[in-house]
Amino acid sequence: MKHSEKLHELDRRRRLGARVLVAGRPQAEVARRVGVSRQTVMRWERLRHKGGVEALRRAEHFGRPERLSQTQREERVRLLKTGSLAAGFATE
Repeated sequence: MKHSEKLHELDRRRRLGARVLVAGRPQAEVARRVGVSRQTVMRWERLRHKGGVEALRRAEHFGRPERLSQTQREERVRLLKTGSLAAGFATE
């Protein structure tokens, strides 16, 4: 399964879980139905109480924050392409 397909499947589970939670079903039942842990359903419930069903949508960007700017990344690529000698190292 591709990464994008996995993300789509996880999003589908969250939406289904949200619908079942809104219907008033117990967290343990929701967890069994969508195939996640009860702790995950508890987290979903907290998010839903804070921001509604919309809060359960997947974040646009997730993971570790970027440390390099776009300019720094471009410079690093340029240096890698020119080789280590051009970057000031004694040997390749």
